[in-house]
Amino acid sequence: EINTASGDTRLHRFTGRSATFKAMSGTVDIGIPRRTEVSLDANLLSGRLRLPDPEPTQGEAECQTSIRAKLVSGDLTIERV
Repeated sequence: EINTASGDTRLHRFTGRSATFKAMSGTVDIGIPRRTEVSLDANLLSGRLRLPDPEPTQGEAECQTSIRAKLVSGDLTIERV
């Protein structure tokens, strides 16, 4: 769980089961491994949500993770790494 009033948050390679982000201002960037299924619950008052393109179906996902984010101002980016 990460809470910030101001500033950017970057997780280069998140492999955990769940993460919660709350930010008043600043961007949140999360790198997830390939073949990870993500359950996303995001609320952004202002800012952009950027998600990776879906991966081609190649069997079941190797990992599953849940990401919850509440941002007042700032962008949320999830990318495959």
